[in-house]
Formats: sequence, C-alpha cells, structure tokens
Amino acid sequence: MKQTKWALVGALLSGVLIGSVGWWIAQPGDAYAQASSVLPAEQKGIVALLSPNQSGSQLLYLIDQPRQSLCVYSFDSKTKKLKLAAVRHFGADQQLAEFNNEPPTVAEIERLVRPR
Repeated sequence: MKQTKWALVGALLSGVLIGSVGWWIAQPGDAYAQASSVLPAEQKGIVALLSPNQSGSQLLYLIDQPRQSLCVYSFDSKTKKLKLAAVRHFGADQQLAEFNNEPPTVAEIERLVRPR
C-alpha cells in the first residue's frame, strides 16, 4: 500500500513538473526575459516560479506549501536537460528570528522600536 501511495505522489509531482517545464519551454522569447513568473501549477498548494540564472540557464522553483518544502531545478536550454539543484524543507527555518544577516539584528531593532 505504501509503495502505491508513493508511486502516486511521484507520478503527480512528475506530471506537475513536466507540465510546468513544457509550458515554460513553449512560451515566446519574452517569457525568458522576465525576472520571475508564476506558472499555472498552483494546484494543491504547489507553486512554480521561473527565474533566469547568471549562467544563462533557467531556474524552476517548486514550492510545496502544505509540506513546507522547496525544490530548485536548473534547465539548460542548449542541452534541454533538467537538473535537480537543491531541496529544502523550510518548516523549521521559519522558526528562526534571523540567520546569517547583516546588522542591525532583530534584537537591536526590537530594542529601538520598543515603547519606553
């Protein structure tokens, strides 16, 4: 039963990803010039975003809101290959007040705005 469930989940996510990439590739040249665009994959809490990369490839971000996870794929338009670049479960990240930021810190700002 578990294998059937995971096969179904895998097939669903693969369908969303393939459909999103197919839609993305079929768009006219102006779509590539946009800094970011939302794909029509906003189904069941999954959002797909596109962004150009410095190397000339495109980045596809899949954000699964119910699972609080992010997948980043790199698409090379020359080779027509899609590569998984990163995966992150961000549920615990949202519990942090700050991480790896420049000053002023959150605590410093809170002291400044706290009523006296």
